[in-house]
Order: sequence, then structure tokens, then C-alpha cells
Amino acid sequence: MSIMTNTMTSTDGTAEGTPSAPSTPAGRKARTARSAKSPRILALATASLTAALCALAGPPAPSASAATPLEQLRTRCDHVLWVGDSTSIAYVGGEGTGTITPGSDKADEPLAAALLATGVQRIDYDVYGGRSAHEEVNGHPDAVTALSALVAAHPEAQCSVYSGGTNDSANISVGSQFSVMDRLTALDGARGKTKLYITTAAIDPSSTVSGYSPEVTAPWNEAIATKWRPDLVINHAGHLAPEQFEQDGIHYTKAGTDARIDLAARVLADDPDALFERPQQQ
Repeated sequence: MSIMTNTMTSTDGTAEGTPSAPSTPAGRKARTARSAKSPRILALATASLTAALCALAGPPAPSASAATPLEQLRTRCDHVLWVGDSTSIAYVGGEGTGTITPGSDKADEPLAAALLATGVQRIDYDVYGGRSAHEEVNGHPDAVTALSALVAAHPEAQCSVYSGGTNDSANISVGSQFSVMDRLTALDGARGKTKLYITTAAIDPSSTVSGYSPEVTAPWNEAIATKWRPDLVINHAGHLAPEQFEQDGIHYTKAGTDARIDLAARVLADDPDALFERPQQQ
């Protein structure tokens, strides 16, 4: 699929039941501002918030019986770099960094099982609770730094994923100096030659954690919906049902975790049932 105009362009070339508690926005250490504008970002007249968020619903997720089996899909990415927050901890069996390949110790963890099924041969991950693009938490690097390090260590990787946005949104809502576009620009600049996939942020309206709500994530999701290349959007906000959230409204049940990973694997394999549709401009 060719790079569309009016998008941010990208080159072609914890165990379940014990989720990591999200860090509150207060007390985080903000990093020094990075370069302001990336030449990869093209101007766009932003669509209305209502239109953008309505579009996040996207096509309904296919039922388990109707969906094409993952084994019948072919990924675009032999080597994937994955940077995530606490919602990714269950994907890889705990916080930290590591490598997963077919037959390795973590090949049966949810993320690997789904991606390897579509033909991915290697996953290098960096996953920590409280992560966001520009804020360090508990001494762990922010997402931009983590992504930059993975890209530098693995220049052969074709694809990268930032599975985040939830903490970014919370930090912005309490006055972070870094806007949504600052964050997306920095992530875009850190991706090297990889295709960078980014998730929309999904929070249930019943969320019990102060500072985390669908309203708080709306600016992040609108920016992803209107400015990021559509085929590189993993639209969690449009594909998760209320019953797939844990009681805190942020983390996921096993069913929710499986749904998120299944969606990511399908997007990386260009499954038409999973690809994001850009909202119509008003």
C-alpha cells in the first residue's frame, strides 16, 4: 500500500491476574525535549473529534469462527521490535527485555504464539509498566529511548510496534510539556527504517484509576486516527468489548489480552478484517 498524503509517513524499508498497576502521571521524570518537527509529518486539517472517534470503531472484529486462522496469514515482518507498557506484560510473561524465536523459552507466550503463527521469526521486546514516550518510570527508559536502542541493536528488523498511549494520555492531561504530536514525532524519529505500528489507547468508561478515562485518551486516538498511516494503526480502541477489561478498566482479562494480540498479528499481516479505516474529513 502506497504512503498516503496527509499522514505521518513511514518508510517501507505479568502473568494474567496480576497486572502491573499503572503509574500515576505525577512524579515522572520528563526527558529533555527532542527535535520539534519531523519532515516526515505532513500537514493535515484535523477531522472533527467526533468523526475521528466514531471511526475508531472500525469494522467489527471477526468472530473466532469467521476469522481467517492466523496460520493462513503471512506477516509483513520477519523481525519485530516491540515496545510496550504494563498492558503488554501479559503478552511476554513479565516485565523486562528479551528475544523470542521459534522454539525458544517464551515461544508459547501469547505475543509470540500469535506472531510466530503468521511467520514472524524473531521478536525483540522492551516492556515495562508506566511507560510512555517521553517519561521515565522507576529508572526504566521511556518508549522513545527503548525504541531507539532496539533499532540500533537490530538494524535488520523490518517492523516495530509501540503498544502504548494510555500513559502518554494521562501525562498530557496533567500538563506534560510534550503534546501528542511531540510524542508521535519523537517515536517516528526513533524507528529507523522500520515500519512503526502504533496502537490506539483503549480504556473502559468504568476505569477506577484517577487520570485514566476514554476522555483523556481522546486526543491521542484522534491524532492516530487522522495523522498516522492507516495500515500502521493497531486499533485497540475499536475492537475491545467491556467484558475484556479487568476491574481497573485499563488492563485486560485473558480474553482481552488474546483479542489485542490477535488484532496486532492480523494488522502486521494486512488482514483486511483488522486494518484501520481513516475517518472521513468533515
